[in-house]
Amino acid sequence: MSSVINLEKCRIPLNEIICATKNFSLEAVVGDGGFGMVYRGQLSNHWENQLVAIKRLDGNLYQGNKEFHNELKLVSSFNHTNIIPFVGYCDDGKEKIIVYKYATNRSLDYHLQDPNMRRCLTWAQRLKICLGAARGLKYLHSGVGEHRRVIHRDMKSANILLDESMEAKICDFGLSRLGPRNQPQTYIRTKPSGTRYYIDPIYNERGRLSKESDIYSFGVVMFEMSSGTMAYEKRFGDAKERYLIDIVRSHYDDHKLVGGLDKLMDPFIRGHINMSSFEKFNEVAHECINLDLRKRPTLDRIIKTIGEAMNIQCFQLDRESGKRCYMLGAKELSIAWKDEPRYWDWQHIPESRFAEVCILKHVCWLAIHGKISSAMLSPNNPYVAYLIFRTTSDCRGLSVPAKTRVSFGGIRMETEGVYLLRPRVSSRILNLEETCMYPYKRKDGWMELKLGEFACNEGDDGEVEMAFEEVKHLNWKNGLIVEGIEIRTNRIHNESYFLRDFLLVSLFMCCLYMLPIYNLF
Repeated sequence: MSSVINLEKCRIPLNEIICATKNFSLEAVVGDGGFGMVYRGQLSNHWENQLVAIKRLDGNLYQGNKEFHNELKLVSSFNHTNIIPFVGYCDDGKEKIIVYKYATNRSLDYHLQDPNMRRCLTWAQRLKICLGAARGLKYLHSGVGEHRRVIHRDMKSANILLDESMEAKICDFGLSRLGPRNQPQTYIRTKPSGTRYYIDPIYNERGRLSKESDIYSFGVVMFEMSSGTMAYEKRFGDAKERYLIDIVRSHYDDHKLVGGLDKLMDPFIRGHINMSSFEKFNEVAHECINLDLRKRPTLDRIIKTIGEAMNIQCFQLDRESGKRCYMLGAKELSIAWKDEPRYWDWQHIPESRFAEVCILKHVCWLAIHGKISSAMLSPNNPYVAYLIFRTTSDCRGLSVPAKTRVSFGGIRMETEGVYLLRPRVSSRILNLEETCMYPYKRKDGWMELKLGEFACNEGDDGEVEMAFEEVKHLNWKNGLIVEGIEIRTNRIHNESYFLRDFLLVSLFMCCLYMLPIYNLF
């Protein structure tokens, strides 16, 4: 009874939907599928002005009333960071609509299909997206609330959405089924359903649906990510057209790679990738599409392997402390108006370790935010976050006061009087010189500006949030090149900790040495 009441509270009036979509205007359409059209809209004050994706059932298409109620029942019970958040629904006469939070960066296939969009997806970002999607899939397979295991049944890049931080959000549960959990027979018999090129051949031939069916489909998505080729696109090879998975299988013999792995690599990431990371990722992806269900990896293994590939690609070990460091590329940051071509430009420059950097063209307000899970860093270690940037020869407006902030574990460190460039010398500035913070130019030519410090202790969980923000809208500016935010171990603190421990041990040893002499008296 309680679930019915809660669901009733999520009912959105049809008039609200019509107003948000401008009466289902074609201009508001952002996608379509077996369910019907998906519209972008903004709800009213009563619904907190949320930007939403409005999924409208088209009764003439494949999915129908049964799929609508199936999806509604499931999504209203989901609660995971890698599952698209449910906002509400409308069931008014012939109109059957499900409303989700809008994913700012749309679907994964939207990025992969467009060469210009795909070029912007770094290997580190692709790993992060796959890791998030795998975690969301694990949540579904582990059993949701009172439900049994949820088998998605239509895992594909079109059903992985990306939010403003490029975090993966699994969507579209109209075809999903509840499967058995912790039982000897872990499959259900059902008519094969899903999307061609992604569907598990074993399920398609035998009608046996299991969690391994989703893993096969996820493996196809992984190869789409590493190759830059959609599963349904034809490619020429050996004088004939073949689809992605056929090409993948032709490069493996007895589960071992035959020929160079670079033939399966997206040209846009070549030269910006650690091959050990690429090999590890593709190895587990190939296990996912194994035609023997028993040899397909578990999601725990997939998550662990992608995490290891991410460590190899993104992490660096501090040479002195051996602790992990991390670099967030500009694509992983939240920069005000960064996706507006009028204000920011995305380009590749040889000096950067990333495929593209963010170049400021013209804004009056500068705000840069980043966040990282503490699980990505080494425990029991102090860290410092730096904004890494350059400036063009014709830059202007960057000598204005700003503030920086780092927040983690309930502790917030904020610094004011921060500058990207030193202001012109004046008596007032000279008086404030000691209280201001300026960037440091490194040997590699990049500038680094300290954002703040934080400690990552054993057992800490959550996200570290970092920010650079102007204090006021002072003037128009241009010519800033943002590479990202670098998180490194705080060597000063580490040295002080070492000195402290050394002194304590020395004092203890001295006491032990003096004790026999003291006893003589």
